Amino acid sequence: INYVEKRSERGEKITVKLPDGSTVKLNSGSSITYPEMFLDDRREVVLKGEGFFDVKKNQKQPFIVMANKAKVKVLGTSFNVNTVKSSNQVVVGVKTGLVKISNASETISRILNPNELLVFDNNDEVMDLKMIRDPELIFGWTDQLLAFNDETINEVLNTLSNWFGIEFILEKNIDNERVFTSKFENPTL
Repeated sequence: INYVEKRSERGEKITVKLPDGSTVKLNSGSSITYPEMFLDDRREVVLKGEGFFDVKKNQKQPFIVMANKAKVKVLGTSFNVNTVKSSNQVVVGVKTGLVKISNASETISRILNPNELLVFDNNDEVMDLKMIRDPELIFGWTDQLLAFNDETINEVLNTLSNWFGIEFILEKNIDNERVFTSKFENPTL
């Protein structure tokens, strides 16, 4: 089987159509690897970074996203997977449908409903389930909405750096305990 890798550079977002007609929108600095053709029994991709998936329904062929040590399994739904914010966590938010999250060996798992978010810790394989209070914080980037909620200056600058593909250098010392909350539609530098 030949594999395809699609990558979005820092500062760009791309939409990739997969062999089964499903689509994934990759956030800046992300990549997806998938076979040229899916096998009969499953559709499996590997995500690094952040991607929003809109999966075509197929009961006979589950769709699987491998993200670090987490395995995200669906039949047909839309959801976001993020490995960017912390290299030790995978964050999955469900927009529509049902999503099953497990560790790679499938010894632990959890089913997510719409508007639920799960944080999977790669180190100890602990799953923390939460409700999505503000969908724009999870899915907004797909509609060019840049949103922050109680984020430190380092987190804000990391997000801006990835969003615009540039590096920020702080010339003054800014208190990293202070947090910022804001939203920007179609932001420009």
